[in-house]
Amino acid sequence: MVSSSTGVDQRSVTSSELPPPCIAKPPSGVGRGPLVVDLDGTLIQSDLLIESFLALFANKPFVALRTLAALREGKAVFKTRIVDELVVDVARLPYNGCVLAYIEAERAKGRPIYLASASDIRLVRAVSGHLGLFDGVLGSGEEVNLAGKTKAEALCERFGERGFAYIGGDRVDLHVWSRCGEALVAGGTPRLLRQLRGTMPFAVSLDEGGSHWRDYVRALRPHQWLKNILVFAPATAGHVIVPSALNCTIAFLSFSFCASAVYIVNDLLDLPSDREHPRKCRRPFASGAVPLIHGIAMVPALLLASLLLALMLTPTFLLVVGGYLALTTAYSLYLKRKIIADVMTLAILYALRLVGGGVAAGVAISHPLNVPVPQPRPGEALHGTGGTRQERARRSGRPGLSARRPAEPGGDGGGERLSHRPRDGTLPEQRGGHLPLPPP
Repeated sequence: MVSSSTGVDQRSVTSSELPPPCIAKPPSGVGRGPLVVDLDGTLIQSDLLIESFLALFANKPFVALRTLAALREGKAVFKTRIVDELVVDVARLPYNGCVLAYIEAERAKGRPIYLASASDIRLVRAVSGHLGLFDGVLGSGEEVNLAGKTKAEALCERFGERGFAYIGGDRVDLHVWSRCGEALVAGGTPRLLRQLRGTMPFAVSLDEGGSHWRDYVRALRPHQWLKNILVFAPATAGHVIVPSALNCTIAFLSFSFCASAVYIVNDLLDLPSDREHPRKCRRPFASGAVPLIHGIAMVPALLLASLLLALMLTPTFLLVVGGYLALTTAYSLYLKRKIIADVMTLAILYALRLVGGGVAAGVAISHPLNVPVPQPRPGEALHGTGGTRQERARRSGRPGLSARRPAEPGGDGGGERLSHRPRDGTLPEQRGGHLPLPPP
């Protein structure tokens, strides 16, 4: 059941909805004091603040931009304004199976379990109500941002110094670990675990933690780069592939980095729908394999790389890539949901790859049939590689003839087309004429 006034999902969890536990057996708790679990990056492999803002931007972009003004009043107020505007489906969040398995094991021993997060208290209560594993919750309100030292103070005030165990997964949790009785890590990097063990040698990791480089590569969708091989088509058809190989490769990479940036934006804005899809739910951002903040940072980095590569070619190619970026962004955000417009947009995007390849290779794309032809050198005819009849005759050293014989006096004025052999059977050389040229 969803409450529209608070934006909280109060549905109970079923066993089929829970993620599978980790393969390794979770460590056994000492049973000393309650267990406090962090939410963002620990219980869930995501960040609820970023998730909420992206979901709001995808549905109400102008409202999302207006909420940024609340940052002037503090991060806690900003979180409150976002939750005021949308309902978050906490059932589809990427939960950490290892943490859930450990919580269930400790709960079976009778240990009290608490959920403490810097996210808005309404979202924290929604997650708690969904899982049904916690005895209490702590979260941020409009006046308090429960993170770092503030969280440590709140937990020590409630449970006492060293009177609780804490599961976290970020550097900001070091303030809490320094004052807890038992330190556990989930979702943290190996570097964070080493840093924690410098002060708490018996800190335990519940999972492998961190993201693998393969997950970042998958986020780029390199298999989609095959579409950009079209940039080599104009140079190939124009027989200039060898001298243009470097420029075409630069164009290929520029299009590819630009496309990957848009793919990441699309994945970040489609998180809820991707998680409902049987195949898309395994994507790096939807599954939590790559942190959302890393995806947000990858977008400008890829666009900058694409821009720098485009600047290595010509200003015209930069305009083509800019048009491609604008159109593919519009497609991802809006046009893909419009019938006919989506197909037309895809066709234009393929055509832009051809145009960009022609610009990079210095090959013109003819308008009627989109057939690439080499750029003419100064003084050459623009009607084809052979030029006009007169031009071919001039290059061969033979004067050309007009296409038609002058009209005879008293004739119909239409003229008579010349043939290779006159009607009287004499050769042109015998009559002092010139051999007519064959038709092109």
